[in-house]
Amino acid sequence: MELPNFKYHPDPIGSDSICESSEICECCGKQTGYRYKGSIYCKGDISSLCPWCIADGSAAKKYDAQFNNFYSDLPDEIVKEVQERTPGFYSFQEQDWLEHCDDACEFYGQALASDLQSLSQSEVNWILENTYLDSEEWEHLKQEHVPDSEPVIYKYVCRKCKEVFVSFDES
Repeated sequence: MELPNFKYHPDPIGSDSICESSEICECCGKQTGYRYKGSIYCKGDISSLCPWCIADGSAAKKYDAQFNNFYSDLPDEIVKEVQERTPGFYSFQEQDWLEHCDDACEFYGQALASDLQSLSQSEVNWILENTYLDSEEWEHLKQEHVPDSEPVIYKYVCRKCKEVFVSFDES
């Protein structure tokens, strides 16, 4: 079965937010072959949700849940789609879903060394202006970074201009 399309999280298996599983979804009661692994912000405790119940909004509605802490001045339909119908991800700190060109960005999980090496100068300038890093720290991090090490670096891509952005997460 093909996974639902998530506009703001195009590869939830690659980002490790969804995995194959034989568990039964607590929302729809079906065994779909996949399970969501990311954060769930709700009052109860939910241990197994399928991607379809996230995509159609039924899990958010049934459990008064959000999958991403995304607060923005963007139109409500974009904010709600990211919060309630887009798989999230685990992070040490509160998630920082990025936006650009009047839209939420696409999330691609952890950035690889090749992603960091291929950033344009304008993309690097954005990092230096919007993070705690100076140019020397950035050069060191770019050369030495290994996925699953701290800081965790998450990759985002603007849906309109295709610029790449990163956010950092540390314990």
